[in-house]
Amino acid sequence: MLNPEEETGFKLQASSKFWRNKALGIDHNDINKSHFANNQQLPTTNKLSSHHFVKEGQEPALLILEALSHERAEPLLEWAPLVVVADTALANVLQWNIKIDVALVQADRTEEVKLQLLDQFPIEIITYRDEEYFLSVAFHFLIAKNQKALNVMTNISDSLFISVRPFIEKIQISFFNHHIQWLCIPSGHYEKWLPRKS
Repeated sequence: MLNPEEETGFKLQASSKFWRNKALGIDHNDINKSHFANNQQLPTTNKLSSHHFVKEGQEPALLILEALSHERAEPLLEWAPLVVVADTALANVLQWNIKIDVALVQADRTEEVKLQLLDQFPIEIITYRDEEYFLSVAFHFLIAKNQKALNVMTNISDSLFISVRPFIEKIQISFFNHHIQWLCIPSGHYEKWLPRKS
């Protein structure tokens, strides 16, 4: 009898101190089913599907810091996650005709943004005063909402990785830019089964 590795392919193991990036070229189902270091599947949705029911808050929330493209966001929206959009991305995201649940808005722009969001009500607006701390405000909000995982759509920078370090033990984080997905792996160990000859 063949062992599982011989029957199904091979096991990919990788170690990294903090982040592991993953080149795209895979379908969105593979992204949604990525395994983290503890070998748990990314949580999925708060909706009744044809094959299972998942509780509220299990689907990774989607934080859109930069509206890269609707096509890039589409697989992340598949199971109707909690959608949080930064005020800087709001105008572009509104053109996608999706439901926004939460807007992250600089305090002095609140009234202006409320007018932009009339068609989105009910919507929650959370404010920040200092641009330096807006990401921290978003993460504290999501953790208080008992979100277990978060997909972040943005262009990546070193400062972004540094600013989320205080939260990596509290919420599973994946970053998405145009072509790459980064997974936060606090344990430093990543493994995933791949099909034979891949």
